[in-house]
This record gives sequence, structure tokens and C-alpha cells, in this order.
Amino acid sequence: MRRRRFPTTVLAVATSAALLAGASGASVAPPTVAPTLASVAAAVARAAMATTIPATVTPALANVTNDGPGSFIGGTGHKNPAKLVAVFGDSHAWMWYPALLSGLGATYHLSLTWSPGCPAAAVPGSGYGPNGAAACATWRTATIAAILASKPYAVVLAERTDYVFTAPGVLSTPQQWTAGLESTISAFTAHHIKVVVIGDDPSYTLGFNPASCVARAPNSLSLCEPPVATSDPNYASNAPAEQLAARATGATFINTVPLFCTATVCPVIINNQFVYYDWSHITATYSLYLAKVIAQEANLPAK
Repeated sequence: MRRRRFPTTVLAVATSAALLAGASGASVAPPTVAPTLASVAAAVARAAMATTIPATVTPALANVTNDGPGSFIGGTGHKNPAKLVAVFGDSHAWMWYPALLSGLGATYHLSLTWSPGCPAAAVPGSGYGPNGAAACATWRTATIAAILASKPYAVVLAERTDYVFTAPGVLSTPQQWTAGLESTISAFTAHHIKVVVIGDDPSYTLGFNPASCVARAPNSLSLCEPPVATSDPNYASNAPAEQLAARATGATFINTVPLFCTATVCPVIINNQFVYYDWSHITATYSLYLAKVIAQEANLPAK
């Protein structure tokens, strides 16, 4: 069974100027930024053909563990708080914040509210990590109320969708996920607030820490790049259920799979950038690489 680690802090609103930093606080070179979805797809296709680690990769293999969402310190974007986009969810909302702030920050003021192990979807009994399902349900209700009170122009939801249980040993079903996410989305759309759902990254195919794998097999990347599909039902993603919920409620859904995978494989290094911080989350570097694409796919016009 894969080893799971969850962040234990909650970031309400990020502060100061955008930068990337390692654990020592030293800044590193900013990543390249993909101009279009097609350019990312082309980079993914090239990466799928690679067999060895590039001579230069960002972050360096030894620094991948310092390049998680917490290494990104970002400002709140546009100074006008009336142009607010509220980002809401679990640690997967946190990992997308670098892309969202970089891609939307010139136009919108952004806030981030997240809780470890608490999906945005109101799935009964769901919630992992230190607080559990009851605390997650309370937090979700309070957060929705607080976001509504802030009168945002739009809300962006992102969450982990795989390996989520509703009771000990009982996995959540796609039907529960669709209904739960529809409930959350409708809480905002009922007030004429635009909603964007970022589909989950396909890291459910990773049963291990990819950086550790690459360190052991730098000349055999295919050993560290599992196929898109997996036969283990515990790792089945509810991302398709998210898409159904978005369609039913009029929300915008961003399908992230083409940003990570070909039809058969999900490379761990794309455009000379390490994709995964751990088995579940993407690096801040790769999040920033996708900033323009995520902004384009969010389809939020300038107010």
C-alpha cells in the first residue's frame, strides 16, 4: 500500500511577492510557462518518449521534496478586492494556487481557503487526515458561508478525488461524488457566482514517490511512469464524476489529464520539469508551468 502524507497546516490567504523557495529559503529560477494547451500536450508526448532523466531538470531531483505547494509564497493578485476569485478545497486546491495566482492575478484578487483531507464535494462521511469527516463537514459549511459573504466574482474548486472513503473500508462512489459536488457548486451558482472546477491530477496511478523512483532508476524512466489506468479499484478517480457535476450545474470544468498524460502513460518529467512533489501533489514548478493554460481553460473574462 502506498504511503500517504498530508499537510497539517491551513493556508487562508497567501502573502507577499511570488517566488519559489527551497526549505533553506533560497530562491530558484522561475519555470518556463506553457503558452497553450496544445504546447503542453506536445511536451507531454515528447516526455512519454524519453527513457532517461534529462541533464538538467527543475527542480533538481534532490530538491523535489522542497518544491511542494508550501514552497510558493504568492501575493493576492489584483489590488481591487471587488474582483475576487475564491479558491476552495483540500490540499489539491493548495497545489493549484501557484498556477491560479500567476495566471489570474493580473486581473483578479485571489483568496485561498483549504483544509487537509477535506474535499469541496459534500460527500457524506468523506474526510481523511487529522480531523475526519465530521470536522470536514463543519469546515465546508462554514467556508461556503464565508465565501458567499465575501461576494466573489467566481469560485474555483479543486480536490483530491481518489481513494476517498465514506466509512472504514468503504470507498466513495462516483454517484456520491457527483451529488456532493453538485451540492457545493449549487451553493454558489444559486447566488449567480461563476464556478470553475479543476479536475484532479491523475496521480492516483502513482503507488510510490516518483522522485525516489527516478533517483533509483535514472536511465529507466518507464519504470517510474505507470500507465493511465490502474486495475486497483481503490485508486479509481472520481474526476469523471466531477465533470458530470459541473455539466449539470453549469460550472466550467477543466480536464487536467491532457496536461499530464498521453493515452497510455503519465510522464514524471515534462519539459525538463519534475511533475510530482509526492505521490499525490504536483510541484510548484509544474503548477506555475501550467498557469496560462489553467487561466485560459478557466474562461473567466476580465470584469
